[in-house]
Amino acid sequence: MVNLDSTVIRTAATAGLIVIIPSTVIASVLRDSNSNSGSTSPLALLFLALTIFGFITAGYGAGRMKDDTPIAHGLVSALVCWGVVQAFGVIKLLAQGDSVRWAALPVLAMFAAT
Repeated sequence: MVNLDSTVIRTAATAGLIVIIPSTVIASVLRDSNSNSGSTSPLALLFLALTIFGFITAGYGAGRMKDDTPIAHGLVSALVCWGVVQAFGVIKLLAQGDSVRWAALPVLAMFAAT
């Protein structure tokens, strides 16, 4: 059984969220502003790449801070970031009256964890 260090996870997840939250918000705004034209803005793709970089930041940071169990700490830190982002995304969708694609959430969790 792996003993997870909550301080390492919290610190790494915070570092990841510092990158993820602004880039996700900007990408969402750019996507919504282009939804009428049916095309995706290149800037939205850039901010999506920054969001992915935020997950990498969380995982790598946790792995570097915990030498004896880097994979477990990196995985949990990235999943914490994913959980925070998804919680806000689901709340936003429900507040707007949109439907939530629940089946997509585990797929996105696996993507964030890798």
